[in-house]
Parts: sequence; structure tokens; C-alpha cells
Amino acid sequence: MRAQPTAPAAPPQTTVPRATVKAGSLGSRLKAWRETKGLRQADASSLFGVPYSSYQKYEMNLSLPGADAIERFVRAGVDANWLLTGEGPMTAPAVEPTAPCAKRLQAALETVETSLSRAGHPTVSAEKKAALVLRVYDLLQEPAASKEKVLKLLELVL
Repeated sequence: MRAQPTAPAAPPQTTVPRATVKAGSLGSRLKAWRETKGLRQADASSLFGVPYSSYQKYEMNLSLPGADAIERFVRAGVDANWLLTGEGPMTAPAVEPTAPCAKRLQAALETVETSLSRAGHPTVSAEKKAALVLRVYDLLQEPAASKEKVLKLLELVL
């Protein structure tokens, strides 16, 4: 009689402790950043605005952070490319705020001053005037907006 073929034996199962941090993993990079800054896990979780238990899981590669958490890491100064790939500098370069367009800012200020004068409100609190100037500044960025159109709009409001 012929022998029945047997199924190949299953490979032996190896268990890797779940808390093992893989070299070059996102978790190991988070830990490296934290240690470079001299922070404890609790400090880092507080800085990033994520629950302590979640942060621990990120460092141990038990779970991956979502987009919101990654955005918080980046806002705290972790370089996104380095965090995700391990390439480039660990910390993000400081972002300089963009300077306002002087010509548009001047137009916004003149528009608000003209509108207030026409409406009989020569004195307005600095806070309210600043809020108006900022809104007019944003409006003047629109391609269809002009100083005259914004003046007409402000006349309706004031």
C-alpha cells in the first residue's frame, strides 16, 4: 500500500514581546525625541495633548498615532519627515510668521478709517478697530475685492 502524504508541519511559532521597540520605528523615534528633550513620558504626553496610555503605546509600537496626534507632534517641534521615515533632522525648523503685505495693510487701515469717519464713529476701541482692519485685510486679498467694494460693505455694517 502507498503511504498517505502528510501535510507539512507548521513552522514553530515565535512570540515577540509586544513591548519590544523596533530599531528605526516610529515609536523609537518618539522615544529618542523625548529623551533628547529630557522629558518623561508623562511630560511628553502632556506636551502633545495625548493621553498618557496612548503615548506609552506609541513608544512601544503597540499602536500607531493617528493624523491628529502626528499633527500635535509636529506642532511641538518634531520634524514630520524624520518622525515618519527616520530621515532628515529630528526637529522641525522654526517657522517664521509671514510678514503682512504692507500695501494691502495700508489699504485696509485707510478703508476702516474712512468708513468709521463716514459713519460718525471717529473713536472706536483699539480692539474693535484692530478686528476690523484684520477682516478688511483678509477681504482685500480676494481677487474681486477692491477698496471701494469693501467701503460699501462697511457702510452697511457701521
